[in-house]
Amino acid sequence: MSATTDLVDRYYAALARADWAAYDDLVAPDATFAFSGGVEVTGPDGMRMFDRVWKDACPDFVLEARQPIDTGDRVAVVCHYSGTHTEVLHLPEGDIPPTGKHIEGDGVSLFEVAGGQITSQSVYVDRLDLMQQLGLLPEPATAGA
Repeated sequence: MSATTDLVDRYYAALARADWAAYDDLVAPDATFAFSGGVEVTGPDGMRMFDRVWKDACPDFVLEARQPIDTGDRVAVVCHYSGTHTEVLHLPEGDIPPTGKHIEGDGVSLFEVAGGQITSQSVYVDRLDLMQQLGLLPEPATAGA
């Protein structure tokens, strides 16, 4: 395992434990973070704020990194997330009251690292699928219906 992949693994482990001090040490002060739908934040505070949104809304939230592709200073990871929406979900578009729904899906995270810290992360998930799982959109029509 390379130092870059190890750094990303430690990031996911700190997130899983909600160990925000360890998490902050892994993120560069000027790191950039982008999430599907136009969410962009900067630095450890911004990244932590975004990741805490999911941990706070789904206390059983789990994010697993799978299939890392490491190119030296960049890592791409297929991520699998799951959790139960039991608390308010604070999104830029507004607050979503608890639905009690279980969410589960996959996405991709692209990391850049330098100097032993994460300098950039971009996360891509299917937001439409996520909103459907939360019961906020109608189920898609089936063929022949």
